[in-house]
Amino acid sequence: MGQIANLNLFTMNSSRRSTLTNEVVKPIHPSRMPVILDAADYGTWLSGSPDEAARLLKPFGTERMHIAMEGGKADDQRHVVV
Repeated sequence: MGQIANLNLFTMNSSRRSTLTNEVVKPIHPSRMPVILDAADYGTWLSGSPDEAARLLKPFGTERMHIAMEGGKADDQRHVVV
């Protein structure tokens, strides 16, 4: 029992969801991008109803994103900064 009491019971969970692209991501990947949640929406995502969470599955605002680095070769990576 003592060994169980010493275990860290905190578990990280993650979820990957994609949505249609916004205009910043479209040149890099024309059909989809990961859903990016605004910090103000974390509570709804974690504790809201399924319908409330589903309304958050939308492209992130382009006014808050920019391309930080773009590769010149096919094997280079491009990076979007939020």
